[in-house]
Amino acid sequence: VRMRGAVVADGIDGAWSFRDATGQVRLRFAPFLFRETNDVEITAFPVYDGSLGTLEGPAAPRVEKPVEHRVIETVHDLHALSHQQAALELPVRLRAVVTYVDAQRLTFVQDRTGGTFVWLAGASKVDFAAGDMVEVTGVTDPGDYAPLVHEHHLRRLGPGKLPNPAPVSLYRLFSGHEDSNWVQTEGTITSAGKENGNTILTLVEGDRAFHAIVPGLTPRAGKLLNARVRLEGVCASK
Repeated sequence: VRMRGAVVADGIDGAWSFRDATGQVRLRFAPFLFRETNDVEITAFPVYDGSLGTLEGPAAPRVEKPVEHRVIETVHDLHALSHQQAALELPVRLRAVVTYVDAQRLTFVQDRTGGTFVWLAGASKVDFAAGDMVEVTGVTDPGDYAPLVHEHHLRRLGPGKLPNPAPVSLYRLFSGHEDSNWVQTEGTITSAGKENGNTILTLVEGDRAFHAIVPGLTPRAGKLLNARVRLEGVCASK
């Protein structure tokens, strides 16, 4: 069949659909063949498996009018994107506080809606520090765990204020719900080491263990072994 309409990412089980004025049907194809668009002509094979109709192996001889997306201005809206939507490199402009940055250019920021990781461009100058208010412009990226910002430009606006940490249990941290957020948690230090110029602490709480990265070297970290401590920092999920 040959039809004309829109190709859209549903965000449901990674699904894509074709939509026109008469309805909507699922597409089954290699994801790299299409991007979201409001106006496309496709040819495909209709397939019905007894419960669901789909279009298989569609090809697009002519694509017009790419979908126009508004600029994403909050972390909440960034994280609401599906994997497919984040891969479209949608425009982003965030005003947020830097919650973490180190010598390896690992950078997290947080606004009133949540925190996110920022992938710094290779030529970007790191002239900001934790606690600074910045404006980040760039595009979306699906990331390994959650959508993030692939930075094109990061501008320091002035001093800011770190967010009030949310006290959370280690079990909630492991759930992934606090990914990239500034949090507070507790644990017992079982080991201390160093890596890439940072101090690495291993902490245990109940039957869970996690690593805490402290920027710079802390010579007295070894004296904290077996101490129970309360930490504030950014939660990074892997």
